[in-house]
Amino acid sequence: MKNNTFKTTALLLAMVLTFCGFISGAVSAMEFFDAEQNKSLNLEMNNPITATEVAPSAEIINTAESEITELPDKLTRVYGRTNNEEDKAYYSFTSTRGQRVMIYNLPSRSQGPDWNVEYKIDEDWIQVPAKQSFISSELPPNQKVLMRISRSPGMTVYKGDSYSVEFGSAPYINRQRTDMSGDYEWFLVYFHDHFFRHNLTWRTSVIDSTGHPVEGAMVHLVLNPDEHKPASLIIKEYITDSSGFIYGTMRFDDCIGRNTTQPFTGVLNNRLKWRATYNTGYWSLSVRGNDIGGTEPSPLTQMCSADTVQ
Repeated sequence: MKNNTFKTTALLLAMVLTFCGFISGAVSAMEFFDAEQNKSLNLEMNNPITATEVAPSAEIINTAESEITELPDKLTRVYGRTNNEEDKAYYSFTSTRGQRVMIYNLPSRSQGPDWNVEYKIDEDWIQVPAKQSFISSELPPNQKVLMRISRSPGMTVYKGDSYSVEFGSAPYINRQRTDMSGDYEWFLVYFHDHFFRHNLTWRTSVIDSTGHPVEGAMVHLVLNPDEHKPASLIIKEYITDSSGFIYGTMRFDDCIGRNTTQPFTGVLNNRLKWRATYNTGYWSLSVRGNDIGGTEPSPLTQMCSADTVQ
């Protein structure tokens, strides 16, 4: 009986020691795992893995593209800079009406390569050449167009340098709503349209390929009242509002006419004969980034003097 009790006690003691040893071993293993995990986290925090050290995967690309700046339904000029060659900035524009989309990679102030600008409509990223525009064809309504910007290889960014890209609806001058008019309209019987003496007024609107107004488009007015004097060339810039409409007025000083008319009638009455001196010039309208979106140069006439003759 005594021997049986001793055996039972020994057996129980062995089981307890074995169980304690198992518990002790499991805790040690967990502590080791935690230590290795913390060590790994510390290494990642002190030495973050960069894109050049890990081959890019679909998950990494999707994560990057999820941080996208959505642009409004107009033409937007975006500015910015990336911190290094691995960083990329993403933008998205929705062609709500299926209108054509423009990406204009404006010239950079950097001394070396320009910023790398790419777009994606279907599957592939396509390069937009520096200082040039990409204008899409007509798109399905609500088609998204993605744009990403990064530093070109070997590019050095100096203080104040940043990318500058226009992205949105491709702009077109609405030629049916474009007009140039001046004072002294009673002389139009001889000089016809686009004639003035001192005051000139012009107006136009900018639309997309579906006829919808485009906000944010830069319009250039090029005007020369005397084509024989290059120094008289005038260039003005205007940015469209939400209506896409812009207008302007200018006043000119007296001029010395290079040309003289034959005597003509029809001004005020048919009895008086007039002789006038005048200069010829031209004017045109263009939208930045779209070479085919403007107007052709049109003739312009400035009257310098007008007198009655016998």
